[in-house]
Amino acid sequence: VMRARVQLRQDEASSDDDSDDEDQDSFQAIAPDAEAEDVEEALQNAESEELAVSASELAVLERYLAEAVREDIFIPGLRDACNTNMSSFEHMLLALRRHHPDKDLSTLTLLAIFDTEDPSIINAIPRDTYLGRVNDRKRALDLPLTPITPKPSKSELAELRAAEDATRSAEAERLQALESRTFKEQNRLSSIRTLQKYQAEREANDGKVLTFQLHAGCPVAFPKQNWYLYLFRHLTAHNPGTTRQGPTPLSRKSVYFPSLTACTACEDWVQELAEGTASVGVPGAGWAHPRDGVLKVAREVRAAFPDITFGDVDLHVAGPSKRGPSAAPVRSSKRARQPPKSRDV
Repeated sequence: VMRARVQLRQDEASSDDDSDDEDQDSFQAIAPDAEAEDVEEALQNAESEELAVSASELAVLERYLAEAVREDIFIPGLRDACNTNMSSFEHMLLALRRHHPDKDLSTLTLLAIFDTEDPSIINAIPRDTYLGRVNDRKRALDLPLTPITPKPSKSELAELRAAEDATRSAEAERLQALESRTFKEQNRLSSIRTLQKYQAEREANDGKVLTFQLHAGCPVAFPKQNWYLYLFRHLTAHNPGTTRQGPTPLSRKSVYFPSLTACTACEDWVQELAEGTASVGVPGAGWAHPRDGVLKVAREVRAAFPDITFGDVDLHVAGPSKRGPSAAPVRSSKRARQPPKSRDV
């Protein structure tokens, strides 16, 4: 998702006249295997001021949601909510005002084009008809037109994913066969192997993302990827802050924060975790999020929200050593550098 955002910014910087008509396949080409959680995360970030995502980028993301995300893994109702004609028109206007501030857009309104501003009527217009009438008005105003492309079928998307998987596998085999690899080649091989492992885990889990509960007191389960960001939001109901602004409230519910309020059950559990009376994970999960990582997130939460105290416990408590309580300390292999001896002249 983040690679997609970077690419979209690069595409935007390299074009002088792109407004709301960026490459509709940009997001799909970069993130063909995007999960429901990843896409939802992108939407959340796109609407947060901390990342300052442009409306044109959000429009590309919405088109990707409509075309490339499978129904069985997408959150019910979210696809239609974020891909309406109304939302598309609003994002288009924002992009046009940004890229064409010299143009008079006073006549580019829903009322002028469709003789109504009723969302139920606007959203009921077939997409091709809607885009055709909008383009007619944009053409009269000498504005860039929005391409009308046919929606790819599920079989076409499946073929695209299969072709990309085959290309990645061939590239991994080529890199693996090299006698010596550059730093860039090794990173590329590692990223392909990581993605292949991730896809294998999904297939073994009926195509769903593997998630793990932190404790039995809260039913929310977090994935391995970006779990610390989800946990911060789960504990605070806010997006993390930046150097220029503080945390911002969440505006959309998610499987990771089903209510737009901080989770007090997890707050109490973090306190018990720091006190040593609780552990991370549930029995039989086979994997658990790192304890030290949970406490690090808790420290960041308490620094940003002093009212979330976690019982004022010490959140810098170290966990039990993997080497055992009686293991001797590891000695450094590097000898301490001694200061040069002084010489009498």
